[in-house]
Amino acid sequence: MDLVEKCPGRYCGKLNFSIGGLNECTSCPSGYRTNVSKYCMPCNESLQLYDWLYLGFMAILPLALHWLYIFSVCQHKSKLAVMHILSAPCELCFAGIVSLLLFSPAGTLDLDSCTVRQLSDWYTIFFNPKIKYTTTLHCAQEAVYPLYSIVFVCYLFSLSLSIILRPIWTYKCVGKGAERKLSTKVTYAALYFYPTLMLIHAIAAGLLFSVITSTMAADRSLMYSNFTQNSSDSYDATLTQDTEMWYQCNLKVILYTSHYRQNHFYVCRTYTWFAKDT
Repeated sequence: MDLVEKCPGRYCGKLNFSIGGLNECTSCPSGYRTNVSKYCMPCNESLQLYDWLYLGFMAILPLALHWLYIFSVCQHKSKLAVMHILSAPCELCFAGIVSLLLFSPAGTLDLDSCTVRQLSDWYTIFFNPKIKYTTTLHCAQEAVYPLYSIVFVCYLFSLSLSIILRPIWTYKCVGKGAERKLSTKVTYAALYFYPTLMLIHAIAAGLLFSVITSTMAADRSLMYSNFTQNSSDSYDATLTQDTEMWYQCNLKVILYTSHYRQNHFYVCRTYTWFAKDT
């Protein structure tokens, strides 16, 4: 059997013929990642708790910015504020559901993923190997599929819904004048929020994910240490109580035994004296 030379770099891999690729080292397509043997394998693992927490955080972030801006602008316009406050979560929920349905497995609310192993998985573009220090082999890919791309898709859908639906609701529900200007101002704010969040996600997604996972891991370890400490304290207290009860019980037995022996000795002496007299 001929030995097959592995691909260089961390993320370069060989495509299988079943997916229509050449048996050459290249970047894996979307939804694939290299294994230990440097072959592109499909992402078929389930999302972990930290992955869902990260996606939830990225979904709540634009909602928090929307509400913060709405509260700061529409302080004395209760009807206008309520309309935008209800509109923002509806847009994000619909965009999130559509994004989940589009990604593999398509048509379901579940996601197939590739497990995040290290921070460099988010920045594969910086790990393109150089062959003989002259030729760069471009192997940039989404090694954390779909944690990177699904956030962009969700933001694009939510931005599109904001641009389409909010002017309609403003025209139907808000009168002319200052209120309509405020409503238009709130709608325009989404045109700044989403591009800014996309830029932050593109640059600092791996750092945010690392911070979230490390924070959750630290909280879990702290809770576990507190639990074990409380358990050991309660165990020590129970052990101390049991020891005291054991000593008390033994002391009672010893006193009772000594008292019984004294009485028994007295009865024996009395019986002996009575036998001598008779």
